[in-house]
Amino acid sequence: MLAFVLTLLFLHAPSAEAGGGARIVPQAGAVRDPQWFSNQAVGGNQIELLLDGRATERARRRLIRDARQSILVSAYGIGADESGDLFMRRLCAASQRGVDVRLIFDPWGSTDIYGYMERLRNCGIVVIRYNGSAWGLEWMLNSLHEKLLIVDGQKVLVGGSGYMNMYRDASRESEEWHDLDSVIEGPAACRFYRSYLAHWQHIVFEDLAARDTCFMGSGCMSFQRKERLYGLSRRLPDCEERSVGHSNVIPLHNTPAMRSERPTRTAYAQAIATADRRILLTAPYFVPEELFVAELLEARARGVEVHVITNSRDSNDADPAGLVTYGMYKRARPLLEAGVHIHLWNGPGTIHRKAGVFDDRWAYLGSDNLDARAIHQNTETIAFMDEASVVRTLDTEFTLDLERTTLLSLEQIDREVPSFPWWVRAAGDIAVGYY
Repeated sequence: MLAFVLTLLFLHAPSAEAGGGARIVPQAGAVRDPQWFSNQAVGGNQIELLLDGRATERARRRLIRDARQSILVSAYGIGADESGDLFMRRLCAASQRGVDVRLIFDPWGSTDIYGYMERLRNCGIVVIRYNGSAWGLEWMLNSLHEKLLIVDGQKVLVGGSGYMNMYRDASRESEEWHDLDSVIEGPAACRFYRSYLAHWQHIVFEDLAARDTCFMGSGCMSFQRKERLYGLSRRLPDCEERSVGHSNVIPLHNTPAMRSERPTRTAYAQAIATADRRILLTAPYFVPEELFVAELLEARARGVEVHVITNSRDSNDADPAGLVTYGMYKRARPLLEAGVHIHLWNGPGTIHRKAGVFDDRWAYLGSDNLDARAIHQNTETIAFMDEASVVRTLDTEFTLDLERTTLLSLEQIDREVPSFPWWVRAAGDIAVGYY
């Protein structure tokens, strides 16, 4: 029944599909523009793909060790296990050697770290909980789902991983987790740095307004307390867009409570509309909004081959009642009827990769699950890129992942849907646009 209650909560969020006024309704069917990528990309970058958790762990250790001025972190999931503890100790060490360290975390994904907050503050780190429930109705259902580690405004680690043992041990063979990250050095990292700081200032304003309930001299927060919580006197300089390589990147930061624009949504629409031959998508919890489905159907009508890898009900870590799988089946039906291939991950663990390849020309990776929440309620970070070696590697990785999948069929959907509990089917029919 918990899923049913959460579904009812979701129904209070205005929906683009239901015509709610608070959501931005993107145009269905983006204009086909072969120059869409070059018109938005920034050049001069160097990209390192991190194909398993150990590679990501090594990259994080290196980035934190080499930081000289600032470390900016936004995280959905930080654990109190060995991996999370080690990460927080490294941040403390960086702060104590004079690096400005700032951390935003999501309370839903990081429920175990509250005991660490004072410890981090004692190290000089500014820590803010993304506390949408206290910031107003427009924030109520929002989550900080982005994953960023930005060092000195020059390097950024962007992808799908959090800071827990299961992320550290992630691999294709892992019985827990299979993920994907990257390190980007160059002007794209500087763009993420600027976007992070703008988002940071917005969050500080909202949190301070909620906490500092000062009325006629009563309930006022002291300057010392504000400084400890928010580091108001700290000023970071602007970054320099320094060219270090030859890769072109579009850095995208979706912040729905802060801006009306949906940059990730626009980029997906443009990439799909411009694809001529093939689209490969990996999305752990694939319950896309109707407009995304419509764009994939338009691509199929042009003869574009479309493949999607997503979790099966057995491999899905977040679906004990089957609500996500039921929603995926509802969205999958018209796609399967049009010839889209949807491949269900067989494990042994959960596939958590979020990536795509379009025509062997462009690729993206990041934090976005390709669901409606990722567009309208979650903060998300992704990077589109066109470096040939990166696109080839992600294509190869998709092929390797494909070997561990089973093709979903309409017959399977028809066979399994009646076995879902009645309340899952009822809730799913109503709430599919809110996942």
